[in-house]
Amino acid sequence: YQLTWSSDNESVATVDTDGKMKGIAEGKCTITAESNNGVKATCQVIIENIEPISLSDFKSLPEGEVALLQLTNAQVLYVYENTAYVREDEENGCIMFKDMDLNLKKDDVLNGMVLVGVDEENGMKQVVGTERETNDSNLEITSGEEAEPREKKLEELSPADYSHYV
Repeated sequence: YQLTWSSDNESVATVDTDGKMKGIAEGKCTITAESNNGVKATCQVIIENIEPISLSDFKSLPEGEVALLQLTNAQVLYVYENTAYVREDEENGCIMFKDMDLNLKKDDVLNGMVLVGVDEENGMKQVVGTERETNDSNLEITSGEEAEPREKKLEELSPADYSHYV
């Protein structure tokens, strides 16, 4: 069967021939899928504006929250398997990007926005993907220079400091 997709209000949301929807502006619309044998399904969609937040504000969000994370010259310090450690500036320390399909490499620089979920492991906030919505379509990833190491004596650190000294 062949599906035809449509939106009843393209000023709020559009939908392509594969059924991928894109929010355009705040509001409500109905997305319809109709097969060539006459079967039809509809879905009410509500588009809301999400204000982007900084990396430091992300750290104060509760686990399970979803946020639009704004990154400005955030540097990938280290990558292991599906986890990248990212630092935006000296004051805010690191944050882990875990199990995200962003194909990050050490020393990459991130600029832009990405829709993410909030998780926490061992007291350190983690950025996690939000199923299919997390992607690099609004995120510029460029090669950067090697990060400078910071020296600190282990006995001077508390658990609250750990994310600052990855």
